[in-house]
Amino acid sequence: MLTPKTIHDDLHEHHTQVVQLFSKHPWLIPATTLLHIIPVVVGINGFWKS
Repeated sequence: MLTPKTIHDDLHEHHTQVVQLFSKHPWLIPATTLLHIIPVVVGINGFWKS
């Protein structure tokens, strides 16, 4: 089982990699945002229709 320190270190490493990726390729920010918004819009649309 992962200890909280291990979890924290792993998340910090992942976030550092994501920030570096977004720094190199800033066009990924709106693309990633759109990919996260699509399921939300589909869910809201389905809720609104029912």
